Amino acid sequence: MSALISRAVLVQQTPQDAAELIYSEVAGLIDNLHVGGADVLVAVFTRIGRSKGGVLLSDRTTDEDNYQGVSAMVLKLGPYAYQSDKTKRWFVDKDGEPRPPRPGDWVLFDTKNNFPFKLGARTCRLINDQYVMAIIDRPDMVA
Repeated sequence: MSALISRAVLVQQTPQDAAELIYSEVAGLIDNLHVGGADVLVAVFTRIGRSKGGVLLSDRTTDEDNYQGVSAMVLKLGPYAYQSDKTKRWFVDKDGEPRPPRPGDWVLFDTKNNFPFKLGARTCRLINDQYVMAIIDRPDMVA
């Protein structure tokens, strides 16, 4: 029950705030990382560390996001991402035109098929394009 309560009272973090934090943590590092093949480089979303009442979330809670989080922000795409016949039309816009994830988009991904690593202090993952499951508006709308 307490886990449900703590999630319900988390301070809402805007997607823009989360994106700015991620970019500040990987600034200067991302330019030197070149993604290959059909991989997508994402930075895992982690919840902020305080509740509305000011109670700090435990390190265990925020660490869980690094290991089990399913939402992330796209940082870079490999040169062949979403270029194959299989994935070219994986995502489409309202007119049916291909619209793959772009840097800055929030996505859901398969946590079992990726390569996790730290880029500075931020947990990142290299994911093959076929394991990005959805583009989402807010990283905190899923758990």
